[in-house]
Amino acid sequence: MLIFLVTLLVIIFAVMVVPVDLHFTVQRDDTFQGYASIGWLFGLVRIPLHPKEKEARQPKKPQNKKKTEHRRSRRDGLHVGAMLRSPGFISLLIRMLRRLKSCIHIRQLRLHILLGLDDPADTGQLWGMIGPLALAIPVPAGANVAIQPEFTGAAFLVDGEGAIRIIPIEIIGSLIAFALSPATLRALYALGTGR
Repeated sequence: MLIFLVTLLVIIFAVMVVPVDLHFTVQRDDTFQGYASIGWLFGLVRIPLHPKEKEARQPKKPQNKKKTEHRRSRRDGLHVGAMLRSPGFISLLIRMLRRLKSCIHIRQLRLHILLGLDDPADTGQLWGMIGPLALAIPVPAGANVAIQPEFTGAAFLVDGEGAIRIIPIEIIGSLIAFALSPATLRALYALGTGR
């Protein structure tokens, strides 16, 4: 039994130290389109990842769609705002992203994001928190990353492609520490409750 456990730990460790390559393209406008593939053992193993098609949903009773979407967008924006205002969360997030930057080796990255809420005032509040965060995150040389606000209406548009290499064992500790941090748990509570 002990030999089995030791062998299992050695195999897990060996898997975690081998680099993993991720290639992706993503576009989100009215619909989502994307493709990704994971390469392992320096390209000897390649696994394509295709997003599953969404199943057709049963039609619901007609409602005042504009009013419902506005209420939902405003509520979601407030919950995200509560999460970002949670004490210590932004500084913890920035520290974690900086640690991950040294573990993630970006070979190519182009990412453009346009986001906005129904109410321009809500968009302004959201951007007041996201804008400084976007500027604080270090972008690797050669990468093209742009995050912009949209004040004319609700929007979440994404266009990007990239090639990234990671060594899993390097990032697991940082992610576990971030996920179990009291600041993160408070932020998740705020996201769920809006408080």
